[in-house]
Amino acid sequence: MYALQTIGGTSFGVLARRPYDRYESTKTIPGGGDTLRVETRSWKPVVSSLALHRTSTVVAGALAAVLAFFTLDLPVARWSFDDSSLHFLHGVLDEAETFGDGIGAALIIVTAWVLDAARRRRIVWLAGGTLAAGLSANLVKLSLARLRPRAWLKLADQSQHGPFDTFGTWWPLGHGGSGDQSFPSGHAATAFGLAVMLSAFYPRGRVWFYALAVLVAMQRVAVHAHFVSDVIVGGLLGWGVATAIVAWMAKAQAQGRPPDATPA
Repeated sequence: MYALQTIGGTSFGVLARRPYDRYESTKTIPGGGDTLRVETRSWKPVVSSLALHRTSTVVAGALAAVLAFFTLDLPVARWSFDDSSLHFLHGVLDEAETFGDGIGAALIIVTAWVLDAARRRRIVWLAGGTLAAGLSANLVKLSLARLRPRAWLKLADQSQHGPFDTFGTWWPLGHGGSGDQSFPSGHAATAFGLAVMLSAFYPRGRVWFYALAVLVAMQRVAVHAHFVSDVIVGGLLGWGVATAIVAWMAKAQAQGRPPDATPA
């Protein structure tokens, strides 16, 4: 935040770099024979209406493109099961999976709360956005059943099945157990939601956060827990939900008290 106070012709200012747009307000306070003029320049998150329109367009286009990825589901599942040439990556992918796990995400959020003491009051946004992203995928899981790749690979007549034959009934509400909860990937939704929220708070690490989210998605496919389309839809869902929450956060901060003067 940039705060400039003018008292008797003398200005005092403090500058802290933050990824925010400028917001200005001026107050004139009479006091005795002198007048105290306080001009505050604070910062709010960069989320414009144009950016939101672009986001909705990207999401709509991405969801349409997901249909094309369904054609990769079965071939990639077979290839990842039969071909061991990439098994050396499994150790790295398994470690990265923590970024999309509920407990792992919680530990990351707690770490941010411990290290970033100046912004602890707003860590609730980080936690809420990540939680909402993961829960959105779980709600879809309860609405539509789909076999996991590891279960589909055990079928004797795989050649007789297309990608949409892996889907089951509507509204199973978890009756088929975890084996029928492939679509979408909750890990991918949580990972991309966490990446969005962390990027809003710590923009310098956005490339690393998204790289971890991609590794989580790859791990879910490599261990035959999800089809390619599962992780793509899960990632898009988590990203969309978290992006909406970041916009909500920006609006709330713009309408209320300006953000604290803490460095990013």
